[in-house]
Amino acid sequence: MIHLQHILRLQNPLTPDSKEMPAKQHIILEYFIGAADLHDDAIHFGNAKTITTFLYGVAFTDADVNQTIYYRVCYENTKGVRSVWSATMPKVIA
Repeated sequence: MIHLQHILRLQNPLTPDSKEMPAKQHIILEYFIGAADLHDDAIHFGNAKTITTFLYGVAFTDADVNQTIYYRVCYENTKGVRSVWSATMPKVIA
């Protein structure tokens, strides 16, 4: 985490020693910016991004500082079939 930016390091938990994606897969990242400690039903994910690399940067503005961003990811194959969503990961924006 650096000022006004998060660098996400996306890695397959089944292959922790590799930075490669599973064959014919990419990652769908969704996020929501809001208050801290939101309950799951108050988080309205959007901003879907298709990620094909190990590192991904999310940039913020000064207005986002001290808010919380909630991330979740899943894998998607070439036919558009998605895995289950990951656990939600909240991080404060600095």
